[in-house]
Amino acid sequence: MSHQEAIATGIKLEQLELFKKKKRLSYQKASTIFDRYRIWEFVDEAFEGLHVQGPLATYEDITAYIKNTGGSV
Repeated sequence: MSHQEAIATGIKLEQLELFKKKKRLSYQKASTIFDRYRIWEFVDEAFEGLHVQGPLATYEDITAYIKNTGGSV
């Protein structure tokens, strides 16, 4: 695993936890939403911008991304 992949994995886990807490969901439901809206891939694709901002800014980017793809949570 490259250094970038390791950081991206950390962001994904951090965001899953934050999303779960903010939306008051189980890990399973939060993970299902991340699967449905391809958040795992979103983090990889947006890595350059996401890895330099804080967790709350990344959370806002993820929730905006979900909304912009027609989703709601």
